[in-house]
Amino acid sequence: MIALYFYKLLDDSIPSPPSTIMSPPLPTAANILGGFLIEVSLTLFLYGIVTAQSYIYVFNSKDDHVVLKLVVATVWALESIHSALTIHIMYAYAIVDFGKLAELGFIVWSIGVSNITTYV
Repeated sequence: MIALYFYKLLDDSIPSPPSTIMSPPLPTAANILGGFLIEVSLTLFLYGIVTAQSYIYVFNSKDDHVVLKLVVATVWALESIHSALTIHIMYAYAIVDFGKLAELGFIVWSIGVSNITTYV
């Protein structure tokens, strides 16, 4: 480094080394949570469709077997739990941990439970 400094004094055509090292820009909340907000919105939109279909089915299924009615009720209940947990995940990351980018690396408990309701 010292030799480069002395050469720089003698010859101005040698570029000087950078004085600071550029670090990559830190991610913003929009970069991290933007896609997840779209996913939550889509989840709630589809939950509305499932709820409407379940509501219509309840009033039009007088002659259906009890097992089929239980399947519809189970699907609706699992989708309700999944939607509530998705809202909790978004709340935890966007509201509780707002401005704490390091906290976004930790997994909220409701993610695991949400995955279980999805796979069932």
